[in-house]
Amino acid sequence: MTDRTTTTPGESDPTPVTCCPHCDGTDIHARTATWGAPHAVDPERRYRCYACGGTFEEPAERPPKRRASTLSGLAKRLDQLDPDAIGADTQAD
Repeated sequence: MTDRTTTTPGESDPTPVTCCPHCDGTDIHARTATWGAPHAVDPERRYRCYACGGTFEEPAERPPKRRASTLSGLAKRLDQLDPDAIGADTQAD
């Protein structure tokens, strides 16, 4: 169960991501019984974090740490500007 939800440009309230309660990592997966195993997975260790190896019953939630946007350079600077401030001093010849 990997959840990599992040904010989209212009979104004010980002959707929380599920994470490991031990290390805050998002690379977590639900554990299932192994094929042919005579027992089920311990309910207190239903999830496993691949970052720290921790096991836990339920994942935690936190706000995303970064935006989904991969803009860089001029595009990133323009994205961060106020839309009303862009192109205010253009002249038509």
